[in-house]
Amino acid sequence: MSNSDDAKDDDNKVVVVGPGAIGTLFAFYLNASGVPVTLADHDPRRASLISSEPIQIYSGTNKFEEASIECVSNASGLRRANIDCLIFTVKAYDTEEASIQWGSLVGPRTRVVSLQNGLGNLEILKRFFGAEKVISAVTSEASTFLSSGRVYHAARGITRVAPVSKSSLAAAERLALMFRRAGLDSVAKDNAYDILWGKLVVNSAINPLSAITGLTNGELLSCKGTRKLLSEIALETYLVGRLAARVNPDIEDARDPSTSVLKAAEATARNKSSMLQDILRGERTEIDFINGAICREAKSKGSFRAPLNEAMHGIVKSLEERNMRKPLHVASPERQPPRPAKSA
Repeated sequence: MSNSDDAKDDDNKVVVVGPGAIGTLFAFYLNASGVPVTLADHDPRRASLISSEPIQIYSGTNKFEEASIECVSNASGLRRANIDCLIFTVKAYDTEEASIQWGSLVGPRTRVVSLQNGLGNLEILKRFFGAEKVISAVTSEASTFLSSGRVYHAARGITRVAPVSKSSLAAAERLALMFRRAGLDSVAKDNAYDILWGKLVVNSAINPLSAITGLTNGELLSCKGTRKLLSEIALETYLVGRLAARVNPDIEDARDPSTSVLKAAEATARNKSSMLQDILRGERTEIDFINGAICREAKSKGSFRAPLNEAMHGIVKSLEERNMRKPLHVASPERQPPRPAKSA
């Protein structure tokens, strides 16, 4: 995704920072389309493990595709001049550290993409790299992390991209084109914060409710109480975006926030939200950057409140605290679950 409009596609060099579910998924599809792509991870042992065996993307019971993709743990082996696109898929609370570790890869033509959940990532990336370089991307591709290098692609979705600076709209359009050529439905928009808040409308409802109840996205729809809460939280978040943040949340083709979140949950019915996956693994969630950030945004504009988001934030923080008190057994890379053999 070079700044030059006549650059060849095979000149593209993409580095995906963060080999979690979404990072691995996007790296796999870009690689399959012929885009040279490298994964980047701060953990040398995990990077070595991912590089040593093919990445596997599952789409059903024992059905998967695989590809070998290099994963590096430091920037020294990559040439900055060759990198067109640095895609951040790390958790929001790791964005600053990742920017420090991998920022040396950003050259004159490099675009920096935030393919992340929550508020605050764009501000960090703008501070490090400048608004003109930063592009926001939000996706409804649903993926579940199985283990390092193994991801379940639970449902297809759409990836919306938009520039932070209007001067970078053409770069956002080229990024959307690159995703489409990789088989990922994608569209370019003109306002980064509109698409970001559109994703928040969905995430602020599905993520905490699934984390609290342990239900998949589809199971949230089958219960009257959680279905009602999905709609009410989505509406509250939408109003905070409109009235406090002064943005126009992009809820795609849905006529209202309730329809948007219910459609999203139905489309990703088999998926466990990223926040539920974090709770099940005993890890920190992004609740402070989703519901917590929505509450802060509301309060910063006066007496406006977001009581449902406040409740979700408080309950999930309690679950986090409980997990932190538990002794957790973390398997070493050598003891990862065995990879199943290909079916005939």
